Formats: sequence, C-alpha cells, structure tokens
Amino acid sequence: MDRFDCQLMMASFHYVYMATFIRTANPQHLLQKVFQLPAESQVFIYNELGKSLVLDGYLNQTAIEGWEPNTV
Repeated sequence: MDRFDCQLMMASFHYVYMATFIRTANPQHLLQKVFQLPAESQVFIYNELGKSLVLDGYLNQTAIEGWEPNTV
C-alpha cells in the first residue's frame, strides 16, 4: 500500500503544480472578464494593448492612429 499512497500524493502534487504554474489563461475567459469591466477600463485596456502591439512590432502605429474609441 505504500507505493499506492506515494502515487496519490504525487498525482495531487502534479495537479496542483500544473493548475497553478503551467496552465495558461484561456483567451475567451479573459475576454469575458474584460467585458464585465466598466467602459473606462475597457478603453484603457484597448489603448494599452494597442501600445504594446506597436512596441512589439505586431501592429503599425498608423493602424491605430486613425481610429480612437470614444472615451466615456
């Protein structure tokens, strides 16, 4: 029975480790959380994401210059 107990403990540790440190955020879950925020916070997240994408080279500055969301 000793080996079986060890396997249960290792499986529990493995599950907690994977759920805590390895699992990545689900984009759909993240968007649901963003949509629950007030409009001001959503606009802030939009602007910060745009800046980050421009700085990382994924988006041209001109792509976000022409369209500014209405601030609430």
